[in-house]
Amino acid sequence: MRAACLVVAALAACSGGAEPTGAPASPLPGGWIDEVTANPSAFEKLVGADRDAWIALHRGDYEGALEAARGPARDRAAAELSTLEGDLARLADLAWEASFSTWASRSGIPEGSAIPVVAALAALDAGSPERAAGWLDRGGSYADPAIAAVAGQLAAGGLEGVEGGASLGDCLVAHREARARRSLDPLSACGRGPLVRERAATHVRRLYDPLIYRTRSLVHAPEHSPEGLAALLFSGAWTAADLGPELGPTLAAAGLSPVDPSAPDDADHAREQARALDRLLDGWTAAHRDGLSDDGRELLDNLRLVEVYRARALEGRAREALAAGHPHEALAYALAGIDVERAREVGPTNPPALFALAAEAWLRTGHTREALDVLEVLRADLPWIEGLDETVGDLAVLQGLGRQGDSKEN
Repeated sequence: MRAACLVVAALAACSGGAEPTGAPASPLPGGWIDEVTANPSAFEKLVGADRDAWIALHRGDYEGALEAARGPARDRAAAELSTLEGDLARLADLAWEASFSTWASRSGIPEGSAIPVVAALAALDAGSPERAAGWLDRGGSYADPAIAAVAGQLAAGGLEGVEGGASLGDCLVAHREARARRSLDPLSACGRGPLVRERAATHVRRLYDPLIYRTRSLVHAPEHSPEGLAALLFSGAWTAADLGPELGPTLAAAGLSPVDPSAPDDADHAREQARALDRLLDGWTAAHRDGLSDDGRELLDNLRLVEVYRARALEGRAREALAAGHPHEALAYALAGIDVERAREVGPTNPPALFALAAEAWLRTGHTREALDVLEVLRADLPWIEGLDETVGDLAVLQGLGRQGDSKEN
């Protein structure tokens, strides 16, 4: 609510102040923060037409923004949500493979369990049919004939070969339909909660849906890219030329370096890059703040525009480092980006993807409990990541076992 009040108050303050007549030289070229603060009326025109959506976008509530949006904010909200869900899909790929592999090596796959089928689904959706085939080869006999039928269909034709007729098959068909129609409506066939429930020795084992994050990302991918200020506002791209998954030309020209996949994975280098970004932004603020109109300063301060850009820029750097296979650098960028004063909540200076990327980096560097801790922050805002959170929690337990498992895993 506080972020929303700040946006509304800032918008209310945008009527009438004089525009600045000039600004000192800046170490960065003109970007979206310049556009907003030097011309508050342009900001008011964009945001005032779809205020609730832009309030939600500012605080990192991309689902809320998508529900509220009517105009350009709709494409922007869809793009942000799809990117976040793509990050979660990658994290889920990693978590499911690590969880099921650790399960197999530490306590063994329980006889008759659906675990090999769910593990195969996760591998297929991650683009690894070889791993999927290996999991299906482990299956043996299944206690549930419907699970056995799906296992055979997966082995014969992959996800496209699965037929409906039983709970699991119906859900997988629903995922195919959701992706084809670009709508989440078919997923009502999956119900809420785990994909599979099966009886273990002393409890009901719950196996969650490994397809949900990639399905959501594909469904929400925008059909049209936002343009102009709508594409940049509250983002980590300084100018339109910087839009994209890698370091843009603005920061490259200012001295930052793109992630080099052939170089060592160096967390200290990433920390220095984050400090260099801080120096650039401090220089921009010193050069511009005093030259702004009262309205411009109010927008800059109340909406914390520099801090929002910084967090989103470091989010982008973390994603770039993960794509290059540098999880230690990614972790350094993500942790540098998180606002420590609000480290347990998503908000304008703590965009949700920072937590998703930090969780992936923690997991890739062998720190499962730290990944789980970060996911707990996200789960408070995104209750539909319950399955991912629970799977990483089970992985943490499995990795800590010094014996043949316990009642939750077997």
